[in-house]
Amino acid sequence: MSALFSHNNGFTLIELMVVMIITALLMGIVGPLAFNSLERVEAKAELLSLNQVISKSGQHAFTHNQSILIKFAGRELKIVTQPKGELLRAIDLEFLFFQPQEIYITKSGLTLTPEIHTRYKNKEMTLNVKHLLTGAAQ
Repeated sequence: MSALFSHNNGFTLIELMVVMIITALLMGIVGPLAFNSLERVEAKAELLSLNQVISKSGQHAFTHNQSILIKFAGRELKIVTQPKGELLRAIDLEFLFFQPQEIYITKSGLTLTPEIHTRYKNKEMTLNVKHLLTGAAQ
């Protein structure tokens, strides 16, 4: 009679292993997508920060009546005054890569450099420098 009233409380080892395998498979599929998405967002934030640095450099040149040179090389950019060559700021970039190029910003806060080229994960991108300095929409 006791066999009729016995209840099995809990899960078997097989059931627990099946649930763990399904969870591991889902994490293996979803995990890389989440990390790639996070990296893209961080790269976009770095690009927006770079846009702001260029814009503020134009404002600095105008308010201080001083020409500025922004030098790009690899994952580094340097902002220096002209003609003295004082280093105003150096920034190390994590996601964007630049071929050696320069933006010369005049005392009026404008530039003759129409655009700069950058690369993110072997994808070429072009930044319109004149729009950044004048505040025009891209």
